[in-house]
Amino acid sequence: MKLLDHLLVCLIEECSEIIKDTSKALRFGLQDFNQKDLEQKTSLSRIRTELNDLYGVIELLNEHNLELDLDRELINNKKDKVRKYMEYAKERGRIQCQ
Repeated sequence: MKLLDHLLVCLIEECSEIIKDTSKALRFGLQDFNQKDLEQKTSLSRIRTELNDLYGVIELLNEHNLELDLDRELINNKKDKVRKYMEYAKERGRIQCQ
């Protein structure tokens, strides 16, 4: 396996761990923790850890010239799009205002 392939697999794994921890947070709450976990890390803490792991892999990919640097304009465009559809979801009664 080439080094870049290995790093791409690491990227996949980190994304899947974020998915797993986020789905558990939705099911059990952000402050929940696994009773069998000696560290008793909350779901929020696990998500935070996995996001940092993801950024670490992204930095390694950048160090190997994959150029995954974040683009502030693209990030802002995505945020605007998400906000737009959140408003639509509110109008449709799918998101309750808190």
